[in-house]
Amino acid sequence: MASCCDKDKKPGLLSNTLFWAAFAAGILIVLSFFIPFFEAFRGSFFGYARIVAGPLALGLLIGGIIDHYVPREYVSFVLAGRRKRNIVYAVLWGFLMTVCSHGILAIAVQLYRKGAAPSSVVAFLLASPWANFPLTLMLIGFFGPAKAALIILSAILTALLTGWIFQILETKGLIEKNPNTLDVAGGFSVLTDFRKRLAAYRLDLAAEVRGIAKG
Repeated sequence: MASCCDKDKKPGLLSNTLFWAAFAAGILIVLSFFIPFFEAFRGSFFGYARIVAGPLALGLLIGGIIDHYVPREYVSFVLAGRRKRNIVYAVLWGFLMTVCSHGILAIAVQLYRKGAAPSSVVAFLLASPWANFPLTLMLIGFFGPAKAALIILSAILTALLTGWIFQILETKGLIEKNPNTLDVAGGFSVLTDFRKRLAAYRLDLAAEVRGIAKG
């Protein structure tokens, strides 16, 4: 009979899907130096890696900055709760992001760790790849202002509606709530709290770099 403590045991490395995917890719890359059939895989793998490396690194950097500098109270206050505007904030933030779908995942993970509701994270993820500001400029250049506006508005509307649906499901208890979310007092003010933190802040460059890297 299994022990009651077994459920608290963390899965090992061998049960990690990402580990096996990386292991398989490594094996194929090694084989490509000896078997010509796998050379195409190696070329495609490193070509794709070069494409996503920059945006992914930027996403990790922004995620580290969020983890180090943004208090959980701020994210919980702005991107959690039952207010409809929380989804609007998530979509607007996604619109301002300048990284691709790979880098945006790192940012979304940090937002969730900081207390963002699942509904806000979903809305953020939907808005970022299709409705971000750089893509808006590209769409205007390719299709003209009218068609670009239609595409972007459709993406934003989809993100908003999906976020609100998830928010309703959260309220009804049909979706698990984020355990990282803090209960923020009703009279809490991000601006007031930020001013207090800024007044007490003292720069320590080494500590800042370590904090961002750790995040």
